[in-house]
Amino acid sequence: MTVLGPWPSRWDLAGLLRRRWLLARLAAASHGLVYSNTVTNGHVVQSLARGSRPVVSHIHELESIIRSFGTKNFDLVSQHTRAYVACSNAVRDNLVEKHRIDPGAIEVVHEFIQIPSVTAEGASRSRARVFRELGIPAGALVVGASGTRDWRKSPDLFIQLAQAVRRRCLQLPVYFVWVGGSAASAAHWDELHYDIRGVGMEDQIRFVESRPNAIDVFCAFDVFALVSREDPYPLVCLEAASLGKPIVCFDGSGGARELVEHDAGFVVPYLDIETMAARTSELLGSEQLRRSQGVRAASKVRARHAVSVAAPKILKIIERYS
Repeated sequence: MTVLGPWPSRWDLAGLLRRRWLLARLAAASHGLVYSNTVTNGHVVQSLARGSRPVVSHIHELESIIRSFGTKNFDLVSQHTRAYVACSNAVRDNLVEKHRIDPGAIEVVHEFIQIPSVTAEGASRSRARVFRELGIPAGALVVGASGTRDWRKSPDLFIQLAQAVRRRCLQLPVYFVWVGGSAASAAHWDELHYDIRGVGMEDQIRFVESRPNAIDVFCAFDVFALVSREDPYPLVCLEAASLGKPIVCFDGSGGARELVEHDAGFVVPYLDIETMAARTSELLGSEQLRRSQGVRAASKVRARHAVSVAAPKILKIIERYS
């Protein structure tokens, strides 16, 4: 296997030359098929798809990312791709509706994870450790979220959700924890902090920087809030669900609703913070509801989203075109 790594900057002449040499070498090799694991590398697909060599493109992106890489990039991908793997129905529908890809050329294989091996006792220890680290009192409830701190992941909406939940849960000690991104480098961090101060929730909202094992923090969550505006099929939802955390998410934002459905949390109208807050408060107010929805979420992840379930499906597609 050869890993090209990130594309060098235009100032890194030596890096660009090395990459072009490597692409030329790979293109000349006797590979029977190109498996491209993103929609963002049209130039690489063009270089490697020589002659009749088939390309299978595994698409993990929705429209804002596709557009950000430009029309030329997608044209190169679609020109050379013989079959598509979409990570969600939402991704498939976007390819068909926005880019006129033949539905018959697309197969959906939902995103997958290595199921975390966390015992109930281990999860309890992690929760207590995170509570101590973040200064959350024992007995509090936690609404969690995770992701980079950009427009698609919507950390600003997480703050709005926190404010709306607080209005509904005045009698409950509820804290809000976002894990991911970096306070030092994240765009708009000052604006987020401004909003936290503005709603008077400096004591209740925590933004935790990325860490090697976010699962430890997820163990501290009672409800997982996916506030993303656009998210093809977020792995963080699968990780949280695998730990028995019910999910609340927006309809029309991507593939999360395909996991949540009607029994692993709640799907609410797009950007409807008040309804999301109401559903989140409903979960916070009922341990029995949280547990039943969380058990169903974990069951779905094991049945549908384990590596052992999804990988053979992808292999079968690759073998079909090899």
